[in-house]
Amino acid sequence: MRRAIGVAMRRARSVTEAPDDTIGATRQAGGSVRNPMRKTRWLNVSFAENLKISRCIGRRDYDTAIQLIRRGLNNSKQDAQGLHMIAMCHCSAGQDEAAIRAADQALAYDPQCFGAIQTLVRVYVKRQQHDMAARYVRLGLEHFPAPLPEPPR
Repeated sequence: MRRAIGVAMRRARSVTEAPDDTIGATRQAGGSVRNPMRKTRWLNVSFAENLKISRCIGRRDYDTAIQLIRRGLNNSKQDAQGLHMIAMCHCSAGQDEAAIRAADQALAYDPQCFGAIQTLVRVYVKRQQHDMAARYVRLGLEHFPAPLPEPPR
């Protein structure tokens, strides 16, 4: 297990992305294809930090995950995806007010952040505020992500 993680970390360090961040798929140095749906870069943290965040979320240690995500946000406060991840952690921890604040911040930076819209719908349905949930469902339908292109054969 440790050997597999070490190999994955070495591969992640050796991969360099193409300089442009367009919607079209770009091939990385390691031969893998970058996600064409991703318009913005994720958190500015290392692969090891991403593993720690994933492990904390998997173990339901949301407070530690939020701290690690915030550490990655120190470089760029306008990271809608990072703020969405914080909102998702707050929602899973049952902290609805904090989830709403973080998701609203994410939408302030990127009004098309579909994950933040989903989190807001989830929170408002849980609180039985169906009129607010319906408002964000309509917004989500307006900004529904395009399907991924067919893989090459």
